[in-house]
Amino acid sequence: NCVQQNKRISERVEMKVQLRLSSLKFTPQQCSLLNNFLSLPMLAGLSIALGELGPLAHFVIEMKLFDGAVVAVSCVVGFAISFAGFNVQSRVSATSFTVAVNFSKVVSILLSVAVFNTQLSAGMVSGLALSLLGAFGYALIGTTSNAGVQREKKE
Repeated sequence: NCVQQNKRISERVEMKVQLRLSSLKFTPQQCSLLNNFLSLPMLAGLSIALGELGPLAHFVIEMKLFDGAVVAVSCVVGFAISFAGFNVQSRVSATSFTVAVNFSKVVSILLSVAVFNTQLSAGMVSGLALSLLGAFGYALIGTTSNAGVQREKKE
């Protein structure tokens, strides 16, 4: 079966990648710093492509102390969220992490609707439903394949 064969190939590739990455042994702090550092070239490229460098330079020049403090606090909170995410990811299974991430997005969307009266378009609701359905399907396939592995080990 083509689907099964593709699944086996992707599992082998994933195992090889995990073996290579597991030999690096990054701490959650290092992962957060590396993740943020590697995003800088993409951010710079997008800023240049969208013509945002001028407004950014103007904002930095005109920035007041309070504005700088808000930006600094935002950076600290972003780093803390990244650090927490890498910490959680290293302690739970990939499926559990995916479910937690999707659940947090649902909570964010529901809070946005409740607190800020955000209007959800049909596309937004469809995208959310598709994302949750995909996570459910992924978890279901993972559970089914783990059950098959457990049966094979018993035999």
